[in-house]
Amino acid sequence: EYALSDELDRQILPDGGHLSRNPRILIELLLDLLPLRETFLARGIEPPRGVLMAIERMMPHLRLFRHGDGALALFNGMGTTPPDVMATLAAYDDARARPIEQATYSGYSRLTGERGIVVIDAGAPPRGAHSVEAHAGCLSFEFSSGAQRLVVNCGTSRFGSDALRLAARSTAAHSTLTLDDRSSATFGRVLGEMRVVAGPSDVRVARQEREEGQEWVGSHDGYSRALGAVHTRRLLLARDGATLTG
Repeated sequence: EYALSDELDRQILPDGGHLSRNPRILIELLLDLLPLRETFLARGIEPPRGVLMAIERMMPHLRLFRHGDGALALFNGMGTTPPDVMATLAAYDDARARPIEQATYSGYSRLTGERGIVVIDAGAPPRGAHSVEAHAGCLSFEFSSGAQRLVVNCGTSRFGSDALRLAARSTAAHSTLTLDDRSSATFGRVLGEMRVVAGPSDVRVARQEREEGQEWVGSHDGYSRALGAVHTRRLLLARDGATLTG
């Protein structure tokens, strides 16, 4: 019990994200932890506090990525969202928690305006063993209106060829700026795995409510060492969600 709680406390960040920044990992964990919680309760046993706290943090974080069609945004290893999986998680979600809008520890932002939803990668890629599925997509975003996705990332599949998966992790496969045909992060083979070995380390984010809508500004230094450039992006989602300017 204590080993599981300690490990969850280590891997799940205070805002509910995983150390890998991969939304798919949250789905996999919740599909294990939610039935485990129900098993304890069915036997009249109090579930481990670490399990309850992890679930409580992860559910609203997962909602941060959810578009109007119910599927999740494609960042850092996330691929197609199986509809039955999201239906299963929704059935367990007794809190119906509102999605968080700024995941500071995990590095994600969400803007909303009526039917419009914008999800932004606003963090540096993880390093080490947790970066084996991380992408070079810093400051990329997805934009949807109702059930229609208008701007998306490519996403990735765990079952494609190595070359295809690496291409899907490149900056060019994301809705963000690519400079000099380079990715903002560098991948290298470490212990047989393609990990992030260099990339943005200084990512800054600011947001404010304006009369016109929600404004978001972010920057990263992924190109500063090689090209002497800092990428800054500004997005403004109108209150009615019908206009995104940047």
